[in-house]
Amino acid sequence: MSPWTLLSLFLLAGVAMAADEDEIDALKDLYKNTAGANWTVNTNWTIGDPCKNHWYGVYCDSGSRVTALLLSNNGLAGKLVAIDTSLDQLRTLDLSNNRLTGDFSKLAPYLCSLPQLSVLNLGGNGFTGTLTNCFVKASVDFFYMRDNHLSGSLRDILATPSLVELDLSGNKFHTQLPSSFDDLVNIVKLDLSNNQLYGYLSSELGDLATLKLLNLSHNNFTGTIPSALAALDFTADFSGNTWECPIPSGLSVNCTHCRAGYTVVNGLCKECPAGFSGNGHSECVMCPANTFSPVAGSAFCSQCPRGAFSFEGSADCVGTFLLVQFVLIVLVLVLVVLSLILYCVLRCWLKRHNKAPANDGATAYLHPEFS
Repeated sequence: MSPWTLLSLFLLAGVAMAADEDEIDALKDLYKNTAGANWTVNTNWTIGDPCKNHWYGVYCDSGSRVTALLLSNNGLAGKLVAIDTSLDQLRTLDLSNNRLTGDFSKLAPYLCSLPQLSVLNLGGNGFTGTLTNCFVKASVDFFYMRDNHLSGSLRDILATPSLVELDLSGNKFHTQLPSSFDDLVNIVKLDLSNNQLYGYLSSELGDLATLKLLNLSHNNFTGTIPSALAALDFTADFSGNTWECPIPSGLSVNCTHCRAGYTVVNGLCKECPAGFSGNGHSECVMCPANTFSPVAGSAFCSQCPRGAFSFEGSADCVGTFLLVQFVLIVLVLVLVVLSLILYCVLRCWLKRHNKAPANDGATAYLHPEFS
């Protein structure tokens, strides 16, 4: 072997050694910034090589490159503002259920710069801030940020093609979902429960053919659940929202109301008849006097115009002139009936009282001797 070859191998070995030292420094920085001395378990940390000495929670490949950090439920505490990008072979980062804080929008660029990162789990901490658009081009497949204090828009994270599982439950997102989900071509699990999401669901959710679990429970969604979702073979939770009836068949969720002008009957929407109004929640209500609803499905009863009136449950109002005509007709009919009755009474009375004198006269004529 020539001297030049030996020199080349030595230099390559030196470069490799420098890379390992960078990873060690990155891990030591993480240990220092998260109160490593107070971790629940910190076996062998800061002693020698993390791969050979088996630092707790550190996993390496055959080339002594760090590929995973699994430190969940381990008492990590402090403000995490960066992850050293020298951990460029890191595939799994699980720091969940600790006491970490910080602005996630400032931490995200470091995470997006880790080219091999596939599993990111920072759930159950105290991160604030917003999600950035850097994940759209990152390699993260499993993104878990449940039970933090994140807020802002979901538009960018829901346009990340690589995502297989996304869990953002238990945060403070107060926004609407986008109308399109075309980029979520690999999504299997989507959990957005226990936020403050509002608005209507897009029917394009039904285009997520790979979806197996959808959890939108305990938000502020309204409107109807798209019927396209009933065609998917998946597990869903829509509870804790204000859904409008009817619910697509096959989905186990209660609806709370119908649109105005209807009422809920056995989970279905029944149209309120003319002369009634409906707010979509309770039973149909009969229109009070001097109000009306002309057609079925009315949301409210209108006031009769000036000079008109109506009875309870009316579909239309009656003008004063028509009322006078009606009263006059009724009076005429009453007078006619009374006249007929009086005529019959008088006729019967006269007939009965005129009968006796006629008989006496006939008797006197037939028997003159009694004259």
